[in-house]
Amino acid sequence: MVNLIPSKSAITCALTLFFSFAPISHGATSGACPPKASTATSLPTKFGVLLFPGFEILDVAGPLSALNLIVRGPTPKPGSELITISHKPGLVSTNTSVPFYETFVATHSIYSSKAKELDVLLVPGGPGTRTLDPEYVEYIRNVYPCLQYLLVVCTGAGTVAKTGILDGRKATGNKAAWQWIIAQGPNVDWVRQARWVVDGNIWTTSGVAAGIDGTLAWIREVYGEDQAVWTANMMEYERHANASWDPFSDIWNNTKRNRNSWILKGYACMICRNLGFFVLFL
Repeated sequence: MVNLIPSKSAITCALTLFFSFAPISHGATSGACPPKASTATSLPTKFGVLLFPGFEILDVAGPLSALNLIVRGPTPKPGSELITISHKPGLVSTNTSVPFYETFVATHSIYSSKAKELDVLLVPGGPGTRTLDPEYVEYIRNVYPCLQYLLVVCTGAGTVAKTGILDGRKATGNKAAWQWIIAQGPNVDWVRQARWVVDGNIWTTSGVAAGIDGTLAWIREVYGEDQAVWTANMMEYERHANASWDPFSDIWNNTKRNRNSWILKGYACMICRNLGFFVLFL
């Protein structure tokens, strides 16, 4: 009689071969979203900030200052928690090339299950976006379906554009780095003149300090105008509540028309000065 039941040693060998050739997955960057108590209609409680080498400090510190205040009061948000996320837990520096920098602590890896159990993810910009490890882009792409809100500051818009999430959506970013940003997402409906832009559950802001205005606008949307005003006052921050307020789009000459306009203004000033001197000598 032929024995069709494999021996214990044969089973062990087969399993060893299977796991030797099976692809290794970190788990947290792919797969279905984990179940959570919060829903799309409930207030967010789980916040995460993505950190990477060369992030811009105010892109992180500005929005977090506002979020810290709104979570603590005037109406406390019990159960709220914040994690900082990077390639691995540990120190993450704003430095890219000079010995003058700040260091933040990442509490969780992008591969951890905790990094996927978020309601809100904040993606900053900074010089490090130009050399960003593709694993950060993959993390954003895979965690986005799990989020209630995605908040993006400065050149972080270029990072998120690489994921394809912004394709067909309106978005903005840092005007000083505008050409680099729009090159990362040719299918994005880029809004050149905007302090911040909202499209669905994605909020993108212009450069650096604009992240504070975008965050305050998000607070207004989620928690109400009174709490947005209270937060700005507690920060002693002069808030720009108009999303289309954006003088920096012209300052950084983002179109040929604007470049010509500034050239003409320069010539006009020179002419005025010369005429002024001429009149003075008369």
